[in-house]
Amino acid sequence: MATKRKIGANYRTWTNEEVETLKTYYGILDFDQLCKRLKMPPARVHQKVKRLGLGFQKDYQDYVTMRQVCDMLNCGRYRIKILINYGLPVVVKHFGRSYNVMVRIDRLLNFLKKNPSLWDGSKVEYLALGYEPKWLKDKRRTDRILRQQGRALPRRLNTGENREVRLKDE
Repeated sequence: MATKRKIGANYRTWTNEEVETLKTYYGILDFDQLCKRLKMPPARVHQKVKRLGLGFQKDYQDYVTMRQVCDMLNCGRYRIKILINYGLPVVVKHFGRSYNVMVRIDRLLNFLKKNPSLWDGSKVEYLALGYEPKWLKDKRRTDRILRQQGRALPRRLNTGENREVRLKDE
């Protein structure tokens, strides 16, 4: 006699949100923290990781996704695309059929430090980038003063005119 599979909480299917959470935080969070966030047992999460072909977790420890960069800088996807056009060094990590555009956190910090005119430091929360270097504190303070004076970042940075001005300043 064949055994019947139990139907219930232990055998529910993965939701799209859970799969996206797994892809986003895999390699960034500790495996136990990831299991707690997903509210699933480790064996089930490990099985899904293998099915998605996410690879070794240590390969992704130094990377953040573009969605996380949007959250850190408190900006939208369009601003991130502009940063990529200006030379933000990104890597595309493939996960089976899908992919994530990622950047190493140290390269992100170096890019932001070298290109202060491309982003608004007043929108970055304290410790959002992991640690708080002195140049970031200064940038935040300067941008807050500029914002109070009514001189915020231009909305469109991808025009050739703005790019020439930025290159002259460097």
